[in-house]
Amino acid sequence: MTTGREAIVWLLVRRVRALSLLAWIERRTVDASVILHYLGKPECVMAMKGANEYLGAARTQMDRIEPAMRAWYDVTDRSRVFHEIHYYFICWDAIWKRLMVIKKRSGLRSVRPILQKHHVEAEHYAFGRDQLEHYDEWLEGRPRYRSLAPWDAGNLDGSNYTLAGRRWDVSRASLQRLEDLVREVADAVMREGKAELMRREMTKDA
Repeated sequence: MTTGREAIVWLLVRRVRALSLLAWIERRTVDASVILHYLGKPECVMAMKGANEYLGAARTQMDRIEPAMRAWYDVTDRSRVFHEIHYYFICWDAIWKRLMVIKKRSGLRSVRPILQKHHVEAEHYAFGRDQLEHYDEWLEGRPRYRSLAPWDAGNLDGSNYTLAGRRWDVSRASLQRLEDLVREVADAVMREGKAELMRREMTKDA
């Protein structure tokens, strides 16, 4: 039978253990994927790493989109920009889907409101990716889609890509919003994940 003194000592041991874990995390400046690893969520680890990898790809695409847009407006190359934009949309879609995995599988409740805040814009870019993936169906005028008007089959309007009455921002401001989305999720994982790891240490048996 545990005495009151033993219970107090064990509580202090667990608290020291939890604080030691937190100090270990802080010393190594671990990222969100490491926190997810220690939470025992390997699928979320891969999703977080994938989101960051595609974010790097989106940055590369922005470096390619800007000169391609200038070439489009200069009428020196009127096709390249659309291929660059297509892959930029793929990056948005891939990141969004991976963050959704974290929301569904991590058990971290703080991720949900972040994705809710960004979901309209992210889903719009995912929809744009889908439209470009099925561009041939637009061209064929299949029943699923109305035929494209020649003037609205993919154009630029300032820093926006337009298609079939819809528009997508493809400027650096859109990249900044994508970076904010990933950062906010990573910060939430770090904050709530560290608290969960400490809670586990505090309740772990000897």
